[in-house]
Amino acid sequence: MSIEIRCPGGSTKLQLPDQITDGQTVAVKCSDSACLGSYSVKIKTVSPLVYSFLAECPECGAKIELTSDVEESEVVSCSDCGVELEVAEVKPAIVLKIAPAEAEDWGQ
Repeated sequence: MSIEIRCPGGSTKLQLPDQITDGQTVAVKCSDSACLGSYSVKIKTVSPLVYSFLAECPECGAKIELTSDVEESEVVSCSDCGVELEVAEVKPAIVLKIAPAEAEDWGQ
């Protein structure tokens, strides 16, 4: 049985391995020439298929779970160190960077 998921870096689908199990993390590659990304996918459940993409926190190295519809400029928090992170890239891999601090508005 062939299982495909949406590629965050392109309009194509990512092909998951034939034998996947609940809780497994798999590495997949995108074949779309506009992307050619490599992604780490955490399979939460196979039936129904629930998954997330994994990226690394640049501050502490923890694995961050991102929703299946992750997009550039999305802001997430690291559950290990608490730093706010921005999704800087989704292709050819999901890259997180420390989110810029918002300027305070002093009523001016």
